[in-house]
Amino acid sequence: MQGGDAYCWGGSPTKIQLSNVVSIGAGLNVICAAVQGKQAYCWGIGPIGDGSTSSLTPVNISTTYPALSVSTGGFGYNGDNANACIVTQGGGLDCWGNNVFGEAGDGTTTTRLQPAPVSGISTAVSVSVGGEHACAVLDDSTLQCWGYGMNGELGNGSADANSLVPIPVTGLSNVMSVSAGFQHTCAALANGTVSCWGINDAGQLGTGATVLRTSPSTISSLQNISVVSAGGYHSCARSNDGKAYCWGSNSNGQLGDGTLLDHYAPALVQGL
Repeated sequence: MQGGDAYCWGGSPTKIQLSNVVSIGAGLNVICAAVQGKQAYCWGIGPIGDGSTSSLTPVNISTTYPALSVSTGGFGYNGDNANACIVTQGGGLDCWGNNVFGEAGDGTTTTRLQPAPVSGISTAVSVSVGGEHACAVLDDSTLQCWGYGMNGELGNGSADANSLVPIPVTGLSNVMSVSAGFQHTCAALANGTVSCWGINDAGQLGTGATVLRTSPSTISSLQNISVVSAGGYHSCARSNDGKAYCWGSNSNGQLGDGTLLDHYAPALVQGL
């Protein structure tokens, strides 16, 4: 986003008719962007956030306060399964979309076609929406997650329950950022380390094994990390010296190491 312009593509990049964009999220068939000093705008197929389920152009999403950042997610190929969340000025957090597992975090399983306040959160700094769950970093650098939890992705030490409201991630502090993947979650911490938890069938937690984790597990080989991103079945991180590392499923070469082999621990991305 150079100069606040935004571009999207499913072929050639197309400039979106918005300016002063400060955050953008591309999820399952729905894309949202936060505009500086204003509210968010969304478009695509699925719960757009204005009460409709389809828009080919950006529509304004009404929230009480201006939007600071956005995140979108969902699972499968059906736009009805899309979700989105907005962090608003003052630390508020609003979410909407599919809510079968409590992804909206409002204490219900009612599908939301418009933003609804996430229960109990008033000091949000950032949010990440995954496949069926979401997580938010709070201003005290702690982390809370909600939604689907049957694979440990909520990080509360359990893999046998969903949560309709945010719950604290066990034993994690000094969180700088979070990324919710399909059914796993990773967080970058202030000391430069990365912790991941949730499903681990392809090694997407980077622990060197494929054992599911219900609470944060530190990736011992990663240090000096500034950003982490959790995908469907793989994850990646960027270090402060500009290197990139990825791990997990590599069936389509998504780890960038020149092979098609899965990696259960971080591998250096080649050529960067």
